[in-house]
Amino acid sequence: MILGIGQSNFLDQLYGDILQYNKNFNFSIDGYVNIPKGKVKSHSNLYKDFYDFKNKPIRKKHLWINFFQFAKRPFFWQIIFFEISQKRSISEIKKILLEWANARYRTKSLIEPLKPDLIHFHFCIPANLKELYFLNPKIKTICSFWGSDLLRLTGVSNVFYVRKTLQNSSAITVQTPELAEILLCKYGRQFQKKLTSLRFTLKTDIFKEIDCFRTDLGSVNDFKSRHLIPLDKFTVALGHNAFPENNHVRMIEQIKLLPPSILEDTVFVLHLSYGGNNIYIKNLIELSKKEWNLNLIIITEYFDEQEIALLRIATDALIHMPVSDALSAAMTEVLYAGNRVISAAWLPYGLLRRNNIKFDEVESFKEIPEKLASIINNKKYTENKNPQNIKKLLFPNITTPQWIELIDNVIDKKNKS
Repeated sequence: MILGIGQSNFLDQLYGDILQYNKNFNFSIDGYVNIPKGKVKSHSNLYKDFYDFKNKPIRKKHLWINFFQFAKRPFFWQIIFFEISQKRSISEIKKILLEWANARYRTKSLIEPLKPDLIHFHFCIPANLKELYFLNPKIKTICSFWGSDLLRLTGVSNVFYVRKTLQNSSAITVQTPELAEILLCKYGRQFQKKLTSLRFTLKTDIFKEIDCFRTDLGSVNDFKSRHLIPLDKFTVALGHNAFPENNHVRMIEQIKLLPPSILEDTVFVLHLSYGGNNIYIKNLIELSKKEWNLNLIIITEYFDEQEIALLRIATDALIHMPVSDALSAAMTEVLYAGNRVISAAWLPYGLLRRNNIKFDEVESFKEIPEKLASIINNKKYTENKNPQNIKKLLFPNITTPQWIELIDNVIDKKNKS
């Protein structure tokens, strides 16, 4: 059973590849959202059953029964004292406790009767983990942090509730050793024995398309022409989605300081089809019109795998400096295409460096002009082994067996208990 976030872009590739290795698995999912279509998907060959637990109506009688059952637990009173310390009003505390009572109802009346062998929680924030607290200990669980749930979402309440619920988990995953250390510092070293560093399974469709088109100059030039990208200019991508956390504005503030001779021969592409909101995208479009000395191209069209692959090949360099990140698929795709990446040194990419995957780093936004100028002035890039090394580290034939092993081990503990 898959709970937490039901976002298709990570889950489909993870569970789909597991099924290719072992058809004996059955996956059911709650709140599934098909990212390309932005809506709940009613059918999929990957999942046996689809649920929408949080939108199931609950009778007031059942809500209050679960409220009073929850009141028998020490955690009920710990919440009250904690929220009082946070200066919450009585009505706010009551609302919080009723949300937890609702989670107890979902757990005891909707989830546990399905008798799952294992529940996999994704995107570990308090709202996604409430059911974990109430689960029968005989039901084993895995809690997987995606990145921003660990790095961007924080505060006293986050730490209080996530730490409490993680105590009931059977296993916890993060993508890199650096993120593991951050988790232990944030929530406590008592979780060390439960913690595993394990990458999400990459969707290889885009990588296969990159292999098909990497020497097809005609298709790449046709892609550029369709999206008004000049064929004779050095193409730099700024970020990879429309979230403000990509820091588009801060990057633009620096690249406009480049010498005019470089700016004349460079085009900057912002692909904004995923994430963000209309106001932010509109502001970026307005900014692109004001910065008349920059060749800024904004693309809001959603790309399929083939178009993404062509974009990665057409990208001579990607500037990737988000607030935080675990392991960026977009960055990996650009590197796999044989192109350059300028990344922020504060991102936890030691795993890539340790596996001889080459990219450039800067410690601050002020360093962007010098680093980018150096790359543009030295277009001849010594051939590296990024594609081969990415395959060895991140491709499904490496990661999927590790996920299967973890799932089997957790279920095996269940059977022995």
